[in-house]
This record gives sequence, C-alpha cells and structure tokens, in this order.
Amino acid sequence: FYRWEMQATESSAQSLWYGDYGIIASMNYTIEAYDKLLDDEQAGLSESDVAKLENYKAEAHMTRAMAYWDMVTKYCVAYEDEDQAKEVFGLPLQTVYAPTSDVSKYPGRSSLYDTYKLIESDLLEALNITDEGQPNTNYFSKDSAKALLARLYLNMRDWAKASKNAQDVILSQRYP
Repeated sequence: FYRWEMQATESSAQSLWYGDYGIIASMNYTIEAYDKLLDDEQAGLSESDVAKLENYKAEAHMTRAMAYWDMVTKYCVAYEDEDQAKEVFGLPLQTVYAPTSDVSKYPGRSSLYDTYKLIESDLLEALNITDEGQPNTNYFSKDSAKALLARLYLNMRDWAKASKNAQDVILSQRYP
C-alpha cells in the first residue's frame, strides 16, 4: 500500500475511493444549495451576502475538483493526449446531489477526457475565490486554484496553459 500498488478489493483503497466520493456528494449538495439561495429573490440577500455565497460556492468547486483530482491520479491511467483520453476510462462523474442505495442509478465510468474536463471546469469556477493567496494559509485562494490548474494542464500535456498558470502564481511574488 505504501507504494500505491493495491487491489480494488483492499479496504484501504476502498476507503480512499469512498472518502473522495463522500466529499464530492457534500460539495454537490453545497453547490446546489448555494444556487437555490442565490436564485431566491425572497431571501433578501445583501450584495455582501451574495459576494460571500459566490465565494463559498467557488470554494466548493475547488474542493470537488481536488477530490476528483485525488481520484484521477490514483485510479486512472495517465493522460497522454486527447484521442487516448477519449478512449480510456475515467471516473464515474457525479455533479448533482442524488443519494441512493440503488446501484442501478450509479453513474458509469466516463472517459478520462470527460473527467479532466470536469476538473478543469471546477477549477475555472474556483478562480472566482476572492482571496488572491498568501504563504502558509489554511484557506483556498485564486493562487491555489491556478496552481492546481497548472498541475492539471501539465498532466494533460498542455504546456502553454500549464506554464501560464504556474507563472501567474510564481510571478505574483507572494511566495518566497
């Protein structure tokens, strides 16, 4: 296990899988709840309240992206190119909160390409986080979203986008 050489039936591997999907389910619920609240004209939200909710929603997208990122790097083959990624299995993608014990309603595995596109979409939403970033913080920031985008694009072999996002963080000079 310490070398990440494990079988699907190993309980530790199952715990990682179920833990990430638990996070994904929570973030799906959170994103939907924020959307409902933001769309509710009766809620009487101030501009400040709306800004906070939009920020929290962006953080939820970041959290979901990180959970999928954790899984795609552990349970899927490496992304070689777009054609290959469309032909190989990715992860079962769940973007709505729909808890059920009916296995027949579980999503099937998507393509690796679709998995990476969902992670990218969530990270692009995470760029709406209001905090730019600072060293040694415990909170998500635009910089953390850009850093993970750089890693995503690096894995996708999109060198230009990987470089741009990494340079945005490096050249900000916020990190010694």
